[in-house]
Amino acid sequence: MPATAPAAAPVPVPAAELGALVAAVARGDRAAYAGLYRAVAAPVYGIALRTLRSPAHSEEVAQEVLLEVWRTAAYRPARGTVMAWVLTIAHRRAVDRARAARAAADRELRAALREQPGRRRPPGRRRPPATARAAAARCGWARSAPSAAAWPRPPSAWTPPRSPGSCGRRWMRSGSSPPGRRS
Repeated sequence: MPATAPAAAPVPVPAAELGALVAAVARGDRAAYAGLYRAVAAPVYGIALRTLRSPAHSEEVAQEVLLEVWRTAAYRPARGTVMAWVLTIAHRRAVDRARAARAAADRELRAALREQPGRRRPPGRRRPPATARAAAARCGWARSAPSAAAWPRPPSAWTPPRSPGSCGRRWMRSGSSPPGRRS
C-alpha cells in the first residue's frame, strides 16, 4: 500500500486562531495541539513532498516538524503568521534531508570508485581536488611544492604561468587592476 498524507483532513483556521492554538500548545494543551495538527499537517506534508519527491521521507519530515512544534512552540508573532512559521520549518527540514541524502550518495559513490581504481568518475560530478589543484598549477595559481630540484626556492613562491595568456588573469597575481579598469 503506498504511503499517503497524514490522516487528518486540512481544516481552514484563521491566522489569529492559529496564534492562540500555538500559545496554548506552548503551555502544554494537548487539545490545542490536536487542532493545530489538523490545520497544518497537510500543508507541511505537501511542502515536504514537493521538496523530497518521496512520500515516505515526506511523512518522516512532517512528523519531525510537528513534533518540533509540540516540543518548542517557539513562534514569534512579529516574524510572520503561524502557518508561515511552520511551513518554513518544514521546508528547511526537507532541504536538510535532501542534502543529507545527496551527501550520503556521494560518499557511497566515492567509496565505490576507490574500490575500483580502473573506473572513471561518472559524468556531471565535480573534479576531484587533486585534479583541480593540478589545473591551478598549470595556470600559475598554485603554490609550488618544494622538491629536491627546487629546494633553494622558498615553498611559498608562486609557480610561473605556462604562457603569457594561459589563464587570462595575470593581473590578479601582479596586484594591478583587471583589464579595462582603473585603480
